[in-house]
Amino acid sequence: MLFLDLQRDSWMKKLLKTLILAPAAFVFVIFAVANRHVVKVSLDPFGTVDTANLSVSVPLFILLLLAVMVGVLCGSVSSWLANAKCRAAQRNLAALTIPKTGTSASARPDKTPTQLVAMPRH
Repeated sequence: MLFLDLQRDSWMKKLLKTLILAPAAFVFVIFAVANRHVVKVSLDPFGTVDTANLSVSVPLFILLLLAVMVGVLCGSVSSWLANAKCRAAQRNLAALTIPKTGTSASARPDKTPTQLVAMPRH
């Protein structure tokens, strides 16, 4: 019975993924077709010199999608860095609960791992 539930869950995940990704792909294609004109992006804030070397011409939809991807990447990195303390605490807890091979039972601490590692509360 459990095997059938796992198959149903997998089928449901595929269905939900399709229901979300198909409209997103459709919107992406419509967005790309509507914004395919070329724009010039200049990296010279003052514009005093010849900007041919400091500018690039790209389709607008590519420029906007690159901006979204950079934003997602920056958000992912900041979230990963913000959770560094929690990951370190989990590693410490895992190191305390799983004895290394070759250690005897007397070498293990008398206290429980939760008494040794205090998780910060927010």
